[in-house]
Amino acid sequence: MFSAEAFRSAVRYKPRPDDVFIVTYPKCGTTWTQHTVSLIFSHGEPTMSGTDFFSAAPFLEMTGAEAAEKMPRPGAIKVHLPFHLTPWSEKAKYLYVTRNPKDCSVSYYHHMKNLQDMDSKEPLISFLSSFYLGTLIMEIILITCWDGMNT
Repeated sequence: MFSAEAFRSAVRYKPRPDDVFIVTYPKCGTTWTQHTVSLIFSHGEPTMSGTDFFSAAPFLEMTGAEAAEKMPRPGAIKVHLPFHLTPWSEKAKYLYVTRNPKDCSVSYYHHMKNLQDMDSKEPLISFLSSFYLGTLIMEIILITCWDGMNT
């Protein structure tokens, strides 16, 4: 899902004053917010293909800092990082998007089941327990980035 190198460069990214971060927990309206921000930047003109959209609003942990440095400006940067790992600057802008935890958790469960490289046999109750204990996102980060994280 994420390479250790991309993750390390993401947390080291130095925000620019014109950066707009879309900070969310997964399945809380991230893509919807990205589209809304894109339309604001383009004055309501839907001018981007899917590929252009994702390069104009890179997923920092997945793509690494280089994608954010090369994105068209103005642009938005998507992150699902915990606050203490999110690149911070007083001059950058941050949109924090939340969603009802009940809706988010069920949506996230079905999203994870649809990913081919994830174990889809986990029962919903087990997934929800991890979600509500707050261990789910860190488990995913640690599992997917373990190789090379401490190098």
